[in-house]
Amino acid sequence: MIDTVPKEVQLSRVITPIPLKPDNIFIAVDESGDMTISGDIRIQIDDKPVPASRKVLVHFNPRFTDTPAIAGAIASKLEQDTTGLHPYSPSFGWWNFTMSVPISQGLASFTVEVLDDGSPTMHTNGGTGFPVETDIIPQARLSCSAVYMGKKYSLNLTVTVRDDALLQKVILTVPIPVKQEGSIVPGFEPYVLNMEKTGVVLESTGYSLYTASLDVRPSAMYVTIMSYGLSGRGEGARDVEVPFVLWKGFASCPYECNE
Repeated sequence: MIDTVPKEVQLSRVITPIPLKPDNIFIAVDESGDMTISGDIRIQIDDKPVPASRKVLVHFNPRFTDTPAIAGAIASKLEQDTTGLHPYSPSFGWWNFTMSVPISQGLASFTVEVLDDGSPTMHTNGGTGFPVETDIIPQARLSCSAVYMGKKYSLNLTVTVRDDALLQKVILTVPIPVKQEGSIVPGFEPYVLNMEKTGVVLESTGYSLYTASLDVRPSAMYVTIMSYGLSGRGEGARDVEVPFVLWKGFASCPYECNE
């Protein structure tokens, strides 16, 4: 079977994998005055042996340019490589990093340097660095999620919001799967919640906690990969958008047996 499109449709070039991509990026804010950023770096390897001398370095750019430079992090190679389901899919190696940064310096972005036998290759995301949003930060250790087959989708989300961002509204949007007439593929409708300020101020950080919870019973088939988005509106210099965050890194919400 060959799929066709109308002749007036202009096809794009074939989408190819990004050679290097950050993934599973989490930031934890605590009252010590630091924020800890952790994550993975996915690097395409295409079944070629990774040089034993390879080093992967993560270089951080501070949010406030008048502060000292931030030390880089050396990423550690994870044992498990991955590949796609297609027989000609590329293969990827994974490196993990963790770094604590003083909140007074903040984080704006990072770049990744790959050293093979001392020869460096910089990955700068087109020259701008891989951006890090720190006005609104999901706190994975204070949140939970669950997808119960045929029952409901549950998310209890806690975020830290920077006080000097002057956000008057913090909005959580979750795309919920819904039935589409005549289709076996579900559509998605936005489930929108205003996040509530808890009154908890993290001393010495300049951040406050906001929370929101949802329990939604699906009208469509079971969908395992769920996402959410965050936005902030207020009197500050800019609106804040944190789009398309997967439900990852959370503990599992407790299941109510009587449901």
